[in-house]
Amino acid sequence: MRYLHAVALHEKFVASGEYRYFRDGEALAIREKWTIHELMGGAIFYRVDEDGRDEDGLSILSEAFLNPEGQIERYNVQSFNPKDSETKLFKADYSFNEGYVQIGRKVQGQDREYEEFPLLVKCATYIKQTVFMGLTIRDVLANGGQAEVFAPQLLSMSKNVVQKIIVKARGDESIAVGRKHIDAKKYQISDDVFYWLDEHLIPIKRSYSHNGFQYMVQLTNYAHR
Repeated sequence: MRYLHAVALHEKFVASGEYRYFRDGEALAIREKWTIHELMGGAIFYRVDEDGRDEDGLSILSEAFLNPEGQIERYNVQSFNPKDSETKLFKADYSFNEGYVQIGRKVQGQDREYEEFPLLVKCATYIKQTVFMGLTIRDVLANGGQAEVFAPQLLSMSKNVVQKIIVKARGDESIAVGRKHIDAKKYQISDDVFYWLDEHLIPIKRSYSHNGFQYMVQLTNYAHR
């Protein structure tokens, strides 16, 4: 697994896993590995390595710092794709504050930019990487099932976006993960996007459709303390 910063000696293991991607039932050469560690004082640190080098070429490395209350305070991301000249090396740092997020970003060949992006009251964070979606669903449900969300820019050609998400509970299911079954709660966030979360808010499974294809993301190699 690649990472922006290595695990420090004082970090305590919480969980790790890997997401595999399928399109119309066929496995894609995309692996999304992640780890979660606890820091001193009860803060939590996520690391994600989204590796598509053997598929479309895209790599996204990220990390997130959550305060002891479980809210994201900092998110750092780096993305690149040597197979696509449109996707330039991109680095961004997001620091979340009450009412706004401080953003520093750098696209290859351009000067680093800084911005303060205003956030609405009770605006949730929507990081478009699978493992973070449990946090988004938790925060939207805490706001009555619908909320404005801030989606950080992950790629050089994309933008920061504020949008509205509605989350609907769709019952409980038992999902096979390796040789065991995990009880999960199913949620719908749009007409064709579904997530299954375990008791720790870890997405066990995700399904969606895009450009006429049906995609499924499945958790493997899952461990939790």
